[in-house]
Amino acid sequence: MPVYLIAFILSGLLLVALVFIQVTMRQQVHEANYGHQEVSPWDVRYANDMGTIWKLHKRAFEHSALRSWFIALSSAWVASMLFGTVAFFVASR
Repeated sequence: MPVYLIAFILSGLLLVALVFIQVTMRQQVHEANYGHQEVSPWDVRYANDMGTIWKLHKRAFEHSALRSWFIALSSAWVASMLFGTVAFFVASR
């Protein structure tokens, strides 16, 4: 199996992990602000984009291992995508 394929598979797995962390952060922000009240995704109060979720999570939880993991996995995802792309172009020469 080529190295670039392994890097792209790893980046896909990292992206799935990032999605789960983002959903968990959104749920934590919602519970911190509204308790266990149901809010529809179409409601104005529902935080949907990552920038809003990040700011609200930072405000609700000063020190969070979840945000640290998100930063670490995001960096690893970017590195694996760059490595896979470079390895693909080197292999296709």
